[in-house]
Amino acid sequence: MTATLLFVALLSTPPGSPEALYRAGSDAYRAGRYDVAITAFEAALARVDRPDLLFSVAQAHRLQYFAAGGSAHLEAAVGAYREYLARVPDGKRRVHAAQHLSTLVPYLERMRIEGAEAPEAAASTARIIVTSTVADAVARVGDGVVQPVPAAFEVEPGAHRVEVSAPLHVAVVREVAGVEGTAVAITVDPPPVPGRLALTAPEGARVLVNGRRLGVSPIAGPIDLEPGLYDLVVLARGRRPVVQAIDLGRGQSLDVAVDLEPTTQRWLAIAAMGAAAALGVSGVGTGYFAYDARSEAEAMEGRVGAGLTAADLARYRQLEQQRDDLRDVTIGLGVAATGLLAAGVALWFFDEPVAPPRRVRGPAPPRPSDPYAAR
Repeated sequence: MTATLLFVALLSTPPGSPEALYRAGSDAYRAGRYDVAITAFEAALARVDRPDLLFSVAQAHRLQYFAAGGSAHLEAAVGAYREYLARVPDGKRRVHAAQHLSTLVPYLERMRIEGAEAPEAAASTARIIVTSTVADAVARVGDGVVQPVPAAFEVEPGAHRVEVSAPLHVAVVREVAGVEGTAVAITVDPPPVPGRLALTAPEGARVLVNGRRLGVSPIAGPIDLEPGLYDLVVLARGRRPVVQAIDLGRGQSLDVAVDLEPTTQRWLAIAAMGAAAALGVSGVGTGYFAYDARSEAEAMEGRVGAGLTAADLARYRQLEQQRDDLRDVTIGLGVAATGLLAAGVALWFFDEPVAPPRRVRGPAPPRPSDPYAAR
């Protein structure tokens, strides 16, 4: 538990701390850069005396010996394993250490008999160790030679400009201070080159990406987004929402055109307002005929003193009845047109779409590396 708590906050530690150096060594170890791992593990061990770091040092020296040879690595691996066994009374790593010693000691004894080269003395220089979680990342110090990450650089004491880059990623520059006889470790993850989304949608439509509102169309210029999967949602009043999954790659430019279809409610609103207009026109027509009948009846009323025939009287009564009937129809048509118009307007303006739930979920954040991965 104590060891876990010591290494759990790797990202928040300064570059020269044992935790940062251990992380750099672990990254280099997993990448097969055992020379870099040795530098980082030994620098961490020099700052904090821990048996688990001693075991990691032995592991890195052993694998570097088998990868590139050198009696210095063989000597260092055997010495670190023996010291680890002397300091750790129990645990499964004791079994591993004993097994490795049973393999390495015969090699070392044969080298000594045959007079192999003596171990090289470690140089007291400033070192900068660079690691990254980005695949194919490379680094360089100043204008020096570019090296694949993980990388270890021997530098003069003082401030140095470290640049880390990777294909389809934005290069990152960090200022790192080198101190003589000290190793510092930094982890730099260049951000991916953003993708660009150019969207064409009906004017006034709202645009959301993964539930976040980006604006109202037309949106000026392409939208820069980090590479990944997205839910594109386009909403407009009276239109069916459009949901489209987008897989945007690094540096990719994607053109998307969205056409929004009217909702059933919008069609009902149009139908209601159209029917209201038709009833209104009909009401105007019946109103005109009612007015015409009334005018003719009033003209006949002016002739009452001059005498009216039985036919005139019947015509007069017919005009009055026609006037009353047409007036009632006109009023009814007006009331119906008003009701339909109100319903159509309500259906038109109260047709707000609801954004559907997100379907696309981003990748889970990476978990911290196992601090005991160097086995």
